[in-house]
Amino acid sequence: MILAERVGFEPTVTHNATPDFESGTFDHSDTSPGRVLAATAALRSGAGRVTVATSPGALPRVPARRPELMAAALPVARSGGLSSRGIARALALTRSCQAVVLGPGLGQDKATQAFVEVFVRDCPVPLVIDADGLNALASRREAVRWLAARRAGTVLTPHPGEMGRLTRRSTKQVQSVRLESALALFPALAEKLELPAGALSGGQQQMLAVARGLMSRPRVLLLDEPSLGLAPTLVREIFAALERLRSQGVTVLLVEQMAAQALALADRAYVLERGRITLQGPAREVRSNPTVIDAYLGRRANAGTP
Repeated sequence: MILAERVGFEPTVTHNATPDFESGTFDHSDTSPGRVLAATAALRSGAGRVTVATSPGALPRVPARRPELMAAALPVARSGGLSSRGIARALALTRSCQAVVLGPGLGQDKATQAFVEVFVRDCPVPLVIDADGLNALASRREAVRWLAARRAGTVLTPHPGEMGRLTRRSTKQVQSVRLESALALFPALAEKLELPAGALSGGQQQMLAVARGLMSRPRVLLLDEPSLGLAPTLVREIFAALERLRSQGVTVLLVEQMAAQALALADRAYVLERGRITLQGPAREVRSNPTVIDAYLGRRANAGTP
């Protein structure tokens, strides 16, 4: 379990770490490099202090691998998984942190499942759940209700197999739903499924790039000039797809040379000059700014100007 504490940063900074845990049982496994990398990612993303909660046996190995990391011991059961005796200790650790990652390597024994059930319900801070944390929840049909009842934010990061266990579907069904949603956004790709990406037109390759990103169900989609080099008809298709994504609640961070189209789509806009933000605000206000009109939109964009 990884706990991130924010120290000396603006409240708008968010901290996301790829969750990881040591593999196998707590008593006999070494601290995995992946978990240390995940905790390091939390530090690099802006967390002021990161604590790795682990078994007493693995405790000394955390700072040995990464001195900047803190370590805290949690009791383990005879099975090697988390013990319910550690719930109070784990919840106490959350009082000084802004986010918790509950991830792989927890095991799937009954003691661990009981720990996860209580911790997920009672954890007062944003929680990222991955791998065996998800598997523990998947064993209980009430899990969705527990997650919905949480007051703090919750992020689930399942791969298709874990999503299938959570939703009582097969992996094939989960992947099929994702593919169908991507093809619904870009119908032109449906006829090209058997072709390699290199055989597609430039516009279709751009559609494919966006569709591939959507297959992972991202919370934020980052796009760098998706209209670059495309014919006007394809540009309209790309922006129509982005509008549909926006209406579906997908956050899109768009870097785009076609300022008029981007500003018409955006909720908020930033103007960058030589790597620095020179203007920002609601897109409507930025669109009507005289400097933006002169530099990026042309005078005709300003109503009443010949």
